[in-house]
Amino acid sequence: VRPAQDKTKTEAVTCGDQLEVDCGDGKRFTGAFADILGPAATQNDVYRKVEDVVLQTTEGINACVMAYGQTGAGKTHTMLGDNDGIIPKALNALFDKLGSDEPPTPVAQTPAPRAAKVSVSLLQILGEKLEDLLSPSSEIPLRVRLASRVTDELYVSGLSSIVVDDAEAALKVVNRGLKGRRERSTKRNDASSRSHAVLR
Repeated sequence: VRPAQDKTKTEAVTCGDQLEVDCGDGKRFTGAFADILGPAATQNDVYRKVEDVVLQTTEGINACVMAYGQTGAGKTHTMLGDNDGIIPKALNALFDKLGSDEPPTPVAQTPAPRAAKVSVSLLQILGEKLEDLLSPSSEIPLRVRLASRVTDELYVSGLSSIVVDDAEAALKVVNRGLKGRRERSTKRNDASSRSHAVLR
């Protein structure tokens, strides 16, 4: 659970060489993982674990960073935080990397357009339904399609995409889209989302 919500309670998750979870009623889950970060892990600690995966996308390699867990476990905190989560850090790192790969522009000239085009799409999965969070009033039905029988690559037809020039613009688009997510109060979280969000 990140961040630790109540520091006076004993932790349900024990981190070490293995992950041990107290499931209640005397039930425990124990598993082995490549890496485990506990409740005291900072946003920087978490991002450092996925930074290589994020940056390899600039070389044309597909990647996915996913947060999974029960309500109140810290998924939104980990992914967004207070503008210091994985998504803001990844956007800044991606644009920094793309900018460093561009040849320098002489001072007297207008910068050449970036060779790489960056666009943002954001959808929510609510039950079995896909919804475009960047174009919520769109009448176009979203459908998962097979892009190529050769690669088994999937895409979502009808999903809007917005071209962005920098990390700040990308994050503004993301935050605008996230305002349209379905939320409902639960015992563990006042603003629990009722859907899964996918940012591309």
